[in-house]
Amino acid sequence: MVKAEEINGKGFDVAIIGGGLGGLQCGYILSKKGLKVCILEQNALLGGCLQSFGRKVNMPASSTHARVAEFDTGLHYVGGLDEGQPLNALFNYFGLMHLPWQKMDADAFDEVVVNGKSYMFANGYQAFAARMTEYFPHQKENIKKYTALLKEVGDALPKSFSPKDDGAIYTQSLFARSAYEFVNETITDPLLREVLAGTSLKMELTPALPLYTYAQINSSFIQSAYRLAGGGNMVSDSLCHSIEKMGGVVCTRAKVTEIREQQENGLQLKVNETIDVFAKKVISNIHPSATLELIKESAHVRKVYRNRINRLENTTGMFTVNL
Repeated sequence: MVKAEEINGKGFDVAIIGGGLGGLQCGYILSKKGLKVCILEQNALLGGCLQSFGRKVNMPASSTHARVAEFDTGLHYVGGLDEGQPLNALFNYFGLMHLPWQKMDADAFDEVVVNGKSYMFANGYQAFAARMTEYFPHQKENIKKYTALLKEVGDALPKSFSPKDDGAIYTQSLFARSAYEFVNETITDPLLREVLAGTSLKMELTPALPLYTYAQINSSFIQSAYRLAGGGNMVSDSLCHSIEKMGGVVCTRAKVTEIREQQENGLQLKVNETIDVFAKKVISNIHPSATLELIKESAHVRKVYRNRINRLENTTGMFTVNL
């Protein structure tokens, strides 16, 4: 990574605001296509929710070695990483399969606890349905319907990347449906609804959550589950290294404060108030309203559009405690 001062006055094909997973993956794809990319991250660390942190563990007085417990802020495990599954192909593309992935217990890859009772999740659609039916035998047929939809979404995912297939149309139809409504219509037991939604910690089951998002993520977990032998920052570090190897530039402590339209140089970005970066195109990986705040004046961004974006209801936020 370079300091923001080192790119003052320089031009790029694409400047990407935000060095979270989306910004890094976007930078990787464009760098692989031969474009000169610059990623600007305002924080000291890359990765957004991929960041990890450590805390010293109290050891016995007789111990001569200190130990550090490592915590992930967002990445706990990933799904669909087995050979032939969707995430395996994507991680191969992004050069992430060399990382130390460890397969989790297929018979109990996750545990949801409600009112003191434990519910274990199993890998494999049939095994998952059978396990849930053991806990809720009266919901057997509903569990079958629920699992069938998840499998359908998981099987259709690879087709979404093919322009010759109608997979994209199928995906769009599920984005228009509410996950909340699907779960409530399919599962009649309120407790089972809580259990099934329990692994979707960062996607609260609200009417605003698209069915595709909910089903695709939960389907991938059921296919297979892996975790990193190390922190989630290993993913962002790997992507950063690859981008730089392909000629891209990654900057931390580089807060974009304004985007200006320039007729000759494309777009001008003010970084840390005093640094100028030029780009033919800008991709923003931050909140839409925050992006519009950076565009003080524009001949292309209409006031009615600004108002519409600023009036949109935000999705539910989240607060986590690591113990």
